[in-house]
Amino acid sequence: MQELPAKPTELAAMLSISVAYASHILKGERPWTKALAISVFRQTGARVGPLVGASDEEIDVLERFETPREGAAA
Repeated sequence: MQELPAKPTELAAMLSISVAYASHILKGERPWTKALAISVFRQTGARVGPLVGASDEEIDVLERFETPREGAAA
């Protein structure tokens, strides 16, 4: 399992979001969207935001109904 990037530039690159937005997320100033949280989970195995405490099966179901953000890494 890979760790969640600690630097906004790394998180931004991973998720195809702006560095400013990534910085706000990492500081807790903006919430994790389900789509971004799923992307992080698929890439690193880390459960963040709305996925904290969710089982793999629950994430699979949520992912089927969550439309990924255009341009976001899948």
